[in-house]
Amino acid sequence: MEVRTVKSVVLQSFGNHSNIKIENLPINEPENLDEVKVDVFYCGLNFCDIITRIGLLGGEKKPPFILGIECAGVVSALGPQSTDNPNLPELKIGDRVVCYNYLGGLFREQIICSRNQCYPLPEAISLKHGVALFVNYVTAYICLYDLGNLKKSEKVLIKASAGGVGWAATQLAKNIPNTIIFGTASDSKHHEIIANGVTAALSNSKYIEQIQKLAPDGIDLILENEAIGEEFVKIRSILKPLGRTVAIGANNIVRSENKLSLFGLLKLRWNQRDISIQELMIHNRSISGFHLGTLANTSPEKIREVYAVICELFINKQLKPRIDSEWEIDDFIEATKRMESRKNIGKIILKIK
Repeated sequence: MEVRTVKSVVLQSFGNHSNIKIENLPINEPENLDEVKVDVFYCGLNFCDIITRIGLLGGEKKPPFILGIECAGVVSALGPQSTDNPNLPELKIGDRVVCYNYLGGLFREQIICSRNQCYPLPEAISLKHGVALFVNYVTAYICLYDLGNLKKSEKVLIKASAGGVGWAATQLAKNIPNTIIFGTASDSKHHEIIANGVTAALSNSKYIEQIQKLAPDGIDLILENEAIGEEFVKIRSILKPLGRTVAIGANNIVRSENKLSLFGLLKLRWNQRDISIQELMIHNRSISGFHLGTLANTSPEKIREVYAVICELFINKQLKPRIDSEWEIDDFIEATKRMESRKNIGKIILKIK
């Protein structure tokens, strides 16, 4: 019996781009309880894919392994399904789904995954838009509304507002009445982020000084996806009393020339000492952190609840994901280079079928 193989993005060892290979690897049929096979049409690139490649999010896994945490496709085969968990979707062959697994394994032409990693996609949403919605918009929603507690007439600073999460957060923040949105981005992207809803576009290097002039009373909420280094200390100076910071990631540990900033990592360890409970209490401020993958494991019902709201907002034309570019799976390395060099505006996706 001939073994079927599918193209897969394989990380052979932690490090730079040369450690990534596109290989034809065997794909099995779903055999275990609740497993399904999905024909993948699109994959979504996320900055954590780059951090994983470098070796900072390897966690329990050691190379070689298949990269990728997000894809969208069509169910093509089913394993035996249990009926004792009403929180999991009942799937059938032909159903369109978005799949998410923060441990990776989804950048390939077909995948085997469990039902709890599948999120049915409404008919009104294309597979391409589905893969642009899940990670970015679910992350932005929870960081803004749950952890950030954004309220009407507040001021919010969204770092990297031209990126996938920043683009999503801007649109979601606009849904709160009278919100003033400050967004950082490269100067060449300012026109785009303003068109997306940013009130005031700020430079990446002087945004703190600019906010001090534009909003001398301070900021209510900061979405920080570059939460390392001295900037993470400085941003607290622009928070109002009762101001909140939500740390989403640490994108600036990767330089645009595809090198890990060891100095940035050292600063991260050093500045962790400067996050003191006493300081937060004295100034009446708070700092929280978010990790979509661990929340999906510990509170899957929350993720499904937010995903349903995101889909409804999209169908009602209150959200519009931006597809920056589409790449073939063989061009995966060039796609990641675009993300690393911060050239993208919105979501970079792989087109598999």
